[in-house]
Amino acid sequence: LRSYSTQQATMEATLELCIDELSEKHRDILDRRYTQHHKPADIAKTFDTTSNVISVTLHRLRSALASCIRKRMANHSS
Repeated sequence: LRSYSTQQATMEATLELCIDELSEKHRDILDRRYTQHHKPADIAKTFDTTSNVISVTLHRLRSALASCIRKRMANHSS
């Protein structure tokens, strides 16, 4: 259980580092979706775009963050 907690903490710290590498706009979109729980349509209004563009952006951001985490975790374990 302890190693899981340590690994979880490491992954959370790594996620924060990866989020910090994103542009301010992308951090704002992630914040609005996952912290403030806004729907893509509501986020789209703020950025004067469509909900589809926001949904695609969120998908790409999740993929980019997953890739960043994998790379950093691989470097951390070697």
